[in-house]
Amino acid sequence: MGLMEVFFLIIIFILKVAMWGGLVIACFYVYDKYIRKHVLNSAEDKEKKKLDV
Repeated sequence: MGLMEVFFLIIIFILKVAMWGGLVIACFYVYDKYIRKHVLNSAEDKEKKKLDV
């Protein structure tokens, strides 16, 4: 194997890791955002119920 082949393999490996890392971060961001929004909404609903009573 030549030096260029090794170099390209390393670049491809780094790109794959970066791609998967980006996917994981994106999924976590969306999940975190949705959960926070959901929790905040349910907390607000509880406050409204307290006020109604």
